[in-house]
Amino acid sequence: MNEIEIGKNGKMQVKVEYDSGETEMHVQCVTKEVVMGRNRHYGYSVKIKPHEQFFQWLREQDAVLRSAASDRLLYTPFELIEYQNGDIQMYVPGKPANHPQGAVLDLSPSDERVKDLIVFAKKAELIKTVEYPERWTPSATMTIDTFDVLGEEE
Repeated sequence: MNEIEIGKNGKMQVKVEYDSGETEMHVQCVTKEVVMGRNRHYGYSVKIKPHEQFFQWLREQDAVLRSAASDRLLYTPFELIEYQNGDIQMYVPGKPANHPQGAVLDLSPSDERVKDLIVFAKKAELIKTVEYPERWTPSATMTIDTFDVLGEEE
């Protein structure tokens, strides 16, 4: 694991390089102190089935972070953003999609894998809290207007 890449509390990253046929995105949360459901030493990982259009966009992003499991360059960073009303969204910087600097997805807290990701991120203090009362919504001028809620069955 490359310690230089880990911030104060850790980092969250999503895989951008997948074999053909893979349909679930792989998320890694790398922390120095919080470990949940892992026999490895890097924190937490989960696979979540995203909307097809988002998954295609994700595959087109550049890998800029190393895997915590293999030290290969396979991931890009993401943030979980919590609003005053309690909504949480996933923001992945990259080429403009439904956000000028990447993609934003609503999260379904009723999905067990999404719920566990949020629980881990809160324990590790990796959720970014913002002062805005409501979640970010895409402009009609973006190339991908909407994505389904991450974690909900299609």
